[in-house]
Amino acid sequence: RVFATDWFFVTLIQSGSIVIGALLLEAGLTLRTVILVFGIVQVVSGLLWVIVVAPAERKAPERE
Repeated sequence: RVFATDWFFVTLIQSGSIVIGALLLEAGLTLRTVILVFGIVQVVSGLLWVIVVAPAERKAPERE
């Protein structure tokens, strides 16, 4: 069940990004711009993860 839930969210996010990309292309943005926007969003989300989540994970007590 856990794997099914994980894949549900992966599929949901992937479908959402496809729809957003298609809407941006239909709005008149070039493919290069859409790729750049998605790349920037990915880099920013990765930086936020490193800044916010990673330190909290290091401080969390380990579970056995």
